[in-house]
Amino acid sequence: MPNSIYHDFILSHHRNPQNYGLALNFDIEIKGSNMICGDSMYVRLKFDGDSVMGVSFESDSCVVSRAAASLTSEYIKGKTRDEIWAIPPEKVAELLQILLTPSRMKCATLFLDTIRKAI
Repeated sequence: MPNSIYHDFILSHHRNPQNYGLALNFDIEIKGSNMICGDSMYVRLKFDGDSVMGVSFESDSCVVSRAAASLTSEYIKGKTRDEIWAIPPEKVAELLQILLTPSRMKCATLFLDTIRKAI
């Protein structure tokens, strides 16, 4: 794993996040925020039965939070609500390919925590 949280992979997902921009066709919209650092995001989910078929988000957040939302939004596509609930927070760090401090873990899991509130 890279030593810096600001390596090229993370910066790429921050600058060009997947699923960024709120979709017009959605079933659920939720806002999440991290009171510790001030990150916030809106997430919209579209379901086909119990499975996520579409996801979009917009955020006012740090590099780690936005990159994690980009990667996690791709990861949850096709997953059921139960499968999403079963995703451990460590999976987000694995997707980011970095080691995270506890405070940065809160940034990284903002997207996952937000969608769990919605489902």
